[in-house]
Amino acid sequence: MQASRWFFYTMLCGIVLLLCRCANPGILSGGAKDTIPPQVVKRIPPLGQTNFKGKEVSIFFDESIRGKNLQQELIITPRIEGKDAYEIIEKKYGITLRFKRPLAENTTYNIHFRNGIVDVTEGNPAKEAMIVFSTGTQLDSLQIAGRCVAALSGEPIENALVGLYPTHDSINPALHEPLYLGRSNASGNFQLRYLKAGKYRLFVIEDQNKNGKWDPKELLGFLPNTLSLETNLDSLFVELVPQDIEAPRIVSKRSSSQYAYSVVNINEGIDSVAILPNLPFALDKTGRQIKIYHKESLEVIIAAKDSTGNLLHDTLQLEAPKGTAKEKFEVEISEKYQPYTQELQLHIYANKPIERQIDSLFYAYIDQDTIQKQVFSGALFQSPTPNRLIFQKKLNFQDSAKVIIDKGWLVSIEHDSSNIQWSKQVVAANPKDFSTLRLRITNTNSNAWIMQLLNKDGKVVKEQPINKSTIEIKGLPPEEYKLRFFEDKNRNNRWDSGNYKENISHERIFIYNKTLRLKANWEVEEELSIK
Repeated sequence: MQASRWFFYTMLCGIVLLLCRCANPGILSGGAKDTIPPQVVKRIPPLGQTNFKGKEVSIFFDESIRGKNLQQELIITPRIEGKDAYEIIEKKYGITLRFKRPLAENTTYNIHFRNGIVDVTEGNPAKEAMIVFSTGTQLDSLQIAGRCVAALSGEPIENALVGLYPTHDSINPALHEPLYLGRSNASGNFQLRYLKAGKYRLFVIEDQNKNGKWDPKELLGFLPNTLSLETNLDSLFVELVPQDIEAPRIVSKRSSSQYAYSVVNINEGIDSVAILPNLPFALDKTGRQIKIYHKESLEVIIAAKDSTGNLLHDTLQLEAPKGTAKEKFEVEISEKYQPYTQELQLHIYANKPIERQIDSLFYAYIDQDTIQKQVFSGALFQSPTPNRLIFQKKLNFQDSAKVIIDKGWLVSIEHDSSNIQWSKQVVAANPKDFSTLRLRITNTNSNAWIMQLLNKDGKVVKEQPINKSTIEIKGLPPEEYKLRFFEDKNRNNRWDSGNYKENISHERIFIYNKTLRLKANWEVEEELSIK
């Protein structure tokens, strides 16, 4: 009986242990992830066929596929005119393109699906998903290849539109699509194949809106010389830049029914304005609206300039304003302070033209001296427009300073006073908290280069011409920096982005690829050559 109980107990423990193991079987594996892309098994017509007269083409794969952003990924060169020139038909194992109008004679067509065809399981894009044929007796076989980058950063541009335009056509990338086109990959590399021999102009467009044309807000690059395509070209390099070449223009005007001014609206922001006759005016914060103060109907001449130097010059007839009310006088102050140099910069914006300043209401107490105050007179200010002031001064203190602007400091042309009260307290910085960068430049090939020091956010923190081989920059906050240089050939102290309409390339840029890591109380020396 004892033995039977022991046997039963042993069997029961074994069964429980087996059930526990079965209840925790572990994670079942579904096998290795499918990373093999769909393989092309058939093309109609076959790759490279000549004398093609059909109305549709197809490509088939060894597994089930689907289209992924196919309209955006599909590239057909040469370009087929018309929005509804063809129909895309998706099938389980293939894609068919049905053309709705006859193809051009004696033309080699390259239909490239890029990454627009993927398998249905893992979304692996098909490789070599293209159909190439000729409607004539010969297959064009030339090709170009190269790389495109953003000139100001040196970073590659992905999915940029690379276009070839025949030189016999009127070339305007803002209005016309290219004859041959391709797209750059993530490394900025591009390749256009099956091209016909001839003379072309090459443009590369950022094409963010994917409309196949250049929009003025997009980056643009071009090669200034005509490409004589007789043999393959495989090392083209294109830098893309912002191109602001259009002059500002007036889009509307109106006389106020409430206030004693007229409003003139501009299509883009402008930096400076001159008006004849000499009337009071205010330029708003966007630079797109001018308020001109006047009482009678009159003719005015407006001359303005945007940030890249494009000029506006126009004559307007202004009707007499009907309003007599006064707008509330509003003033805004933005500040920028450099602790190491103790330099304070203020940008003052008013919504009305400024008639005068009351000097005694803008002052500073230096080193806690609350008895003797330093007054800042109007002579210290720049005035880019009648409603803007720029103040810049080194405060020169030992321990601390407090800068104060009292209410009533500014008086508008309508004789009302500003209601803003502003102050800033600053203390002496410890020089050991900053870094010094010393650059030794071994060759510039000219004295027209300008150096730009960029922080880790890509913002220019220091800019100066290179007029000697050694540059020393003190008082830099400890962080990472990059160097960028541009050749100021026309000596206008700014970088010019060129003009594609006049076939003028942008001023040359050199980016020093090494990151400069500065630490507090360090002096870093760097020797470099501008290439």
